[in-house]
Amino acid sequence: MLQEDLLNPKKRNAAQPRLRELTAPIRNPSFGTDTLVRLKGCFTYLYEQPDIYKKVAVLGFCFGGTYSFSFAAREPRLKLALPFYGHSDQSIKELQSITCLVRAFYGERDEDLMKSLPQLREKMRLAGVDFITKVYPDCGHAFFNDTNAFAYNQAATTDAWQLVLGYLRRYVG
Repeated sequence: MLQEDLLNPKKRNAAQPRLRELTAPIRNPSFGTDTLVRLKGCFTYLYEQPDIYKKVAVLGFCFGGTYSFSFAAREPRLKLALPFYGHSDQSIKELQSITCLVRAFYGERDEDLMKSLPQLREKMRLAGVDFITKVYPDCGHAFFNDTNAFAYNQAATTDAWQLVLGYLRRYVG
């Protein structure tokens, strides 16, 4: 399995070319645009269902977390965004387009995101976004991923999932 090979120091170098091959599409400049178009299509489908009551949320992990921020800035009908360890590089002006609540989850040992989180909090404040973060101590990136024995944290995952379900019940119904 590729993941096991990547985590095995003796097999890591041999597995890297396969990983680069599998992730090549995300380095294509059109990938982000195409992803947001697809996400918009999913959103529109759900939003137009008669039993949804016009309340739709987005939840994403890693790249999906990043796209949760991007989509929130582009879709005024969205009610709630739940990014897990996502990155937001939007300007304050772009963030001002966010009309939904944003509840974001991070691991304290996710160094790059932790470095940028104070600035993101400030940008969200200046943009007037209802933005709340939960940072889990002793967790890194992908703490929710139970297929990654090195990152997974069951206690943080359980807590985060309970918060997610509570947010969905409260704001989406």
